[in-house]
Amino acid sequence: MTDEAVVRIRHPMKTVWRWSARLARPIVLEDGTRLVTLGDVRMFILKQSEHIQDRSSWYQAAELVILAAEHGGSIDAATAQVEDALFLEARYARRWQ
Repeated sequence: MTDEAVVRIRHPMKTVWRWSARLARPIVLEDGTRLVTLGDVRMFILKQSEHIQDRSSWYQAAELVILAAEHGGSIDAATAQVEDALFLEARYARRWQ
């Protein structure tokens, strides 16, 4: 086994989802807006006013979305936090399954 192969086995590369990765489930807002990818959520958050972005629920959502897109973080956790933030804003009617 070559040294390069040993390094690859010992340090497997993390999966990086990128901004085009799909959310764990699509999110449909009350106004009909659909958020399907991490990039959709990114653009949605950036379009919000600063006082909305500064709320802890949105700050946490943004952090989890960035972690998922750029560092292989959990898409499930990011999706759930976005849903929670939208629910707190009364912009998302949570659908219980």
